[in-house]
Amino acid sequence: MKILKNLKIFFCIILCFLLTAGSRIPSSIQSVSDNIEAGTGQHQSVSGIDGSSQSTAVSSPETETQSETDADSAVPDSPSSSGSAQSGSSQNGQSASSSVLSGSRPQSSSGSSSQSKPQSAVEKPSSSTPSSPQQTPPQSKTEIRAVWISFLEYQSILRGKSESSFKKAIASYFDKCVSYGLNTVIVHARSHSDAFYKSRYYPASVHFTGKRQNSFPFDPLKIMVAEAHKRGLKIEAWVNPYRGSHISETLAADDPVKKWLGTEKVFAFGEYYYLNPGEPEVRQLILNGIIELVENYDIDGIHFDDYFYPTADSSIDKSTYNKYGGGKTLKVFRTDCVNKLVSSVYREIKNRKNITFGISPEGNIDNCLNKSFADVKLWGSTPGYVDYLAPQIYWDYDQKPLPYQKALSDWKKTVTSPKARLITGHAAYRVVEIGTGGWATGDILKRQVLDARSASNYGGFIMFRYDFFFSGALAAERENLKGILN
Repeated sequence: MKILKNLKIFFCIILCFLLTAGSRIPSSIQSVSDNIEAGTGQHQSVSGIDGSSQSTAVSSPETETQSETDADSAVPDSPSSSGSAQSGSSQNGQSASSSVLSGSRPQSSSGSSSQSKPQSAVEKPSSSTPSSPQQTPPQSKTEIRAVWISFLEYQSILRGKSESSFKKAIASYFDKCVSYGLNTVIVHARSHSDAFYKSRYYPASVHFTGKRQNSFPFDPLKIMVAEAHKRGLKIEAWVNPYRGSHISETLAADDPVKKWLGTEKVFAFGEYYYLNPGEPEVRQLILNGIIELVENYDIDGIHFDDYFYPTADSSIDKSTYNKYGGGKTLKVFRTDCVNKLVSSVYREIKNRKNITFGISPEGNIDNCLNKSFADVKLWGSTPGYVDYLAPQIYWDYDQKPLPYQKALSDWKKTVTSPKARLITGHAAYRVVEIGTGGWATGDILKRQVLDARSASNYGGFIMFRYDFFFSGALAAERENLKGILN
């Protein structure tokens, strides 16, 4: 009996213990349940098996959206994601600035194994700051905003002027560029197989004193580089590779045009002499001139424009074609000659400095290919030729036969290399020419730049040229454009 009595007491104790423990379990479950029903989305701290504190997330829809956004920024580093646009570089061989310029975040080329996250995750905007190109352009810090300053501008500030006078004038030009919001100046260094810098290979420009000569009164390019960089402007040296002197000009004693007159290395067309692109010695001279610019001046780039072959006429280089053509058609031969120069210029620049090489061809692609023999389709699609193409898209929206939108669309399809950017050239002079077929709407330049920004590899714009862009006649256009540069 005593044993039975003890067993009863034991079972009572066990029963009380179980009832007491059971009353505690629902309270913790009910606490989490209350939070879910309340929609607080807070993290509740519960005990783990090992006694450590664990975090259990109970999320509302708003919290889930934020978590997805946070996940984007928490992707582990990889060869392509270890650098951001803000940090200044990506790890796929392209600068972050070029990625921003292209309208997308840094990422590897298509098909690269180094891409670190899905495209959908990369492109997801922050829920709190919807994108607005008009309000905060993604190109605001890296978009090339440039103006051409040509030998025509130099006529009023260089010819017959002292070094101090030129320095004061060009400083004023650059101040105006900075004040407006431009960040790059493209200045003529060699316009007619002559030089606006102290060259070993080319004579001093006619625009120093009125005639070509072998002595340089001073070095305008050196001054321009210093004054541009002092103001935070980038500066590119603009070269016309083949155009020579005006036929009526007196040539300098030691002038390559004079040296080669009467040979196949120089031909006359229209008002000018031209260096023959098919002659190897000509190509070497041009290359030597580029190398001295890169090695001797702290420039940010070399810039060619649209002066290649001036005509499709077969008579200008008949002897050279017969000598070097090798069975190629004249078109293929001429195109190859230009390509040889362009690729060698690119290579020699990159072998020396990490600066830019770009070309500004005419805006009509058919003319580039068939009249000047500038193979823009190759240059725009294949690495090793250019860092950018800046076609001169000098047409209005309804101008025949090549309206602006059509030309822009053609160039978007042409510049496809991951190493090249599309920079658009704009005709500020067309606004100034009101009354003679010019533009008079007041916002064409603004609309053209906005449309150009839609290109996936967009790099910026260049205005032709300084005197026109900062003229009084362009005031309305200029102010409208400025509204999208802030």
